Amino acid sequence: MAQVLKYLESSNLIIYCISSRIGLRQSDITFLKQIKNSGLLENIIFINNCDLTEHENLDDLIKIETSIQQTLEFLEIHPQIFSLSSLYNLFLNTESKLNKKDKHRLKFWQEEKKIIQYSDLKTLEFNCFFKKEMDQNKHRLLISNHLNRLNMVMGQLDQKADIFIDLLSSDRLKEEKAIQRLNDLHNNASRLEAIVENSLDGAVRGIKDEIEANLKNTFIHDDKLILKKVQDFIRTISFDVEKYKSITEESGFRQILYLMFQEFKRRLDLFVIEEIRPQLKRFIQTQEEKIISYFQSLFDSYQIDLLKADQYPQFKTDSKLANHKINFNASVDIDKIKKILGLQLPDKIFEAQYTKRVKTNVFADFSLHTMSQIVSSLFNKKSKFSFSPGLKTAALKIKKENQKIIKNQFEEYRMNLSTGYFETLIKAATRDFKEKIKERFNQYQSFKEEMTRLFSLKEIKKEEQKIKAQAIKLKIKKLSCDIESFSEISTV
Repeated sequence: MAQVLKYLESSNLIIYCISSRIGLRQSDITFLKQIKNSGLLENIIFINNCDLTEHENLDDLIKIETSIQQTLEFLEIHPQIFSLSSLYNLFLNTESKLNKKDKHRLKFWQEEKKIIQYSDLKTLEFNCFFKKEMDQNKHRLLISNHLNRLNMVMGQLDQKADIFIDLLSSDRLKEEKAIQRLNDLHNNASRLEAIVENSLDGAVRGIKDEIEANLKNTFIHDDKLILKKVQDFIRTISFDVEKYKSITEESGFRQILYLMFQEFKRRLDLFVIEEIRPQLKRFIQTQEEKIISYFQSLFDSYQIDLLKADQYPQFKTDSKLANHKINFNASVDIDKIKKILGLQLPDKIFEAQYTKRVKTNVFADFSLHTMSQIVSSLFNKKSKFSFSPGLKTAALKIKKENQKIIKNQFEEYRMNLSTGYFETLIKAATRDFKEKIKERFNQYQSFKEEMTRLFSLKEIKKEEQKIKAQAIKLKIKKLSCDIESFSEISTV
């Protein structure tokens, strides 16, 4: 179950098939609650897979569909359900390859015209809905993001073209002022880069301390009652020792005690999957969001307008240069960083164990209690001997020993999260942040070098370059219009 949920979390779309013969079972309801807790409901399509031999008429099929819909709504899930027969569709598309028996089944189904028409209609609706989902998601994931980036690049190129045109002007006074403006820009950028470099490590210390404090509150002080919930659950687990008594002749007592432990382990594993892992996942996601928010705040703090219009009144008020602002495109990309590093959460949190120490203590308690029963029955003829008390004592010992184990596992999980996950994640995010900052400031240096080269051009060359720059502006404008129009069409 844990592997299935982990696989689903990495998926982009889930198609959930429900059998019309049995509808939603209790196991489906439990599984859907887990999917809901994992935040995967937005990307799920439900199919009511019709078993045509089980329904007398269309009304019976619709009744099952309505029941499924009502159960899902009770779980606060409001999807569109497609009732169709996958097997009928398969037979219909491979009719020439069917054996005699399957051809007979296909012919028999086709006699139920209303049900078949309904299945065909829902198949068509599903195909259209599925294609629409694929097209929209494909555009958003593979195209829209790139278009937005391209539009930003177009805007930056347009601003740079304006500066080129200003610098290529034959007006000597304007050129001198442009040179002064360029020097101011470069000097301000250099000072800001030094401030960022010197202050970043100290600034990041704040998010490290905050994450560590949250980990201590959750895993040491247990303020979210995670450990308490597990310990309380273990205390409530009861064993039906009578069913183990019946196999005492076939299996040894050591094997019986191990079977009791296996039952205990299965019940604890299921509780952890259904109740604990979703809560831990939400906690970890909250910490990751704090990291993203923190670095975004740093981005906003370092986003200083180095070209304020009121500092350069000598330029035309409609000049794009006068209104130019250095923008940070995005903060750190946590998901991308995790993929690059192959960073994953610790696999195990609460896992029942049957170590040598546990095995010895459980068997010792069972043997001692059983021996006491035997001695008591020897001295008291009315006293009836039974293995049940000994097995009950062993069950209590299994639970007690594992409560100690899970407490240590809880602390170990905190250490793994702190050092192996969040510390690594924050270090990588800091490196990513520094690289983006450095890349941004490098633009000022390369920009200054380009402008210096342009200043050395002869007048005739300047005029030629100016014409080229104006032509580039026209192309940029056309490309921007094309990108915007394509985005509008694709998102309809």
